[in-house]
Amino acid sequence: MIRVVIATTARDGLLRRTLDSLSQCARPADFAGVVVVENGVAGDARDICQSVTTSLPIDYLHSEQPGKNRALNLALSQIADPTLTILCDDDIRFAGSFLDAYSTAAKNHPEGSFFGGPFGVDYEIHPPAWLKGYLPLSARGWQPNEHDIRPRRTWFLGFNWAAFAGDLRRIGGFDEAVGPGSPSNSTGDEVLMQKRMHAAGMLAKLVTGAMVWHHVPASRCTPQWALDRAYRDGQARAQYVREKGGMRKLASDFNYRIKTLGAEAKLRTGLGVGDPSKLFQAQHSVRKAAGYRAAIRPAA
Repeated sequence: MIRVVIATTARDGLLRRTLDSLSQCARPADFAGVVVVENGVAGDARDICQSVTTSLPIDYLHSEQPGKNRALNLALSQIADPTLTILCDDDIRFAGSFLDAYSTAAKNHPEGSFFGGPFGVDYEIHPPAWLKGYLPLSARGWQPNEHDIRPRRTWFLGFNWAAFAGDLRRIGGFDEAVGPGSPSNSTGDEVLMQKRMHAAGMLAKLVTGAMVWHHVPASRCTPQWALDRAYRDGQARAQYVREKGGMRKLASDFNYRIKTLGAEAKLRTGLGVGDPSKLFQAQHSVRKAAGYRAAIRPAA
């Protein structure tokens, strides 16, 4: 059995686009439908789901408190074992083979594995070439082959991965203190989850036929957005090293301190930052370190 879970909040147009795209996918016999969880203030998501149910089986849920991971835990509570739970966002479109590919993966690999697929990007406006390298992978695309996958080390992005419901429950579900809409609003919540799965002995499997395209708005292709994202990425890194502690935390603290001192010195003196791209590189390093320091401090 496979089910798709989509957490959404205040993005009605994108949600409709995502559901319309999913409705065009070929449907394997074990497809049990979609769970859409709206979190925070209720918008039009329920009505959108009802308008699509004639072409796609959808269960709508509402989590009054904001937070993507809180919404995912609510959905997980409604999904029986052993169901492959395919985790998507409300801003993607799907290849026609998407559901078939995950269905085949679930049959070929028992519980104890988790899965992810490749993705491209649907830009509203293409970012400048120099800026693209500072944008997260979600805004650049990723099309690996089997040789790129390290089963005990690879993780997948949050809008295209899957795990069995029982495995997700066994490691405690999704951490509601992190991720979009959480108190920290940090990034990388799916990476933290999958690292926990690795630690529990679960292996990552690439599903090459499960291709999606991620919508990237013009607002997320600007230097300022990249700097804001760097801050949140620093927070996510801090969350991980706080959980690990010990030598990993000491090494990470030292690494961030050295990188920050160098970047701050460049900004202060102007040495080596005459090129705008090098200036931005220094600013990016400083912002990421600031996010790290802000999130690591409570455990200091």
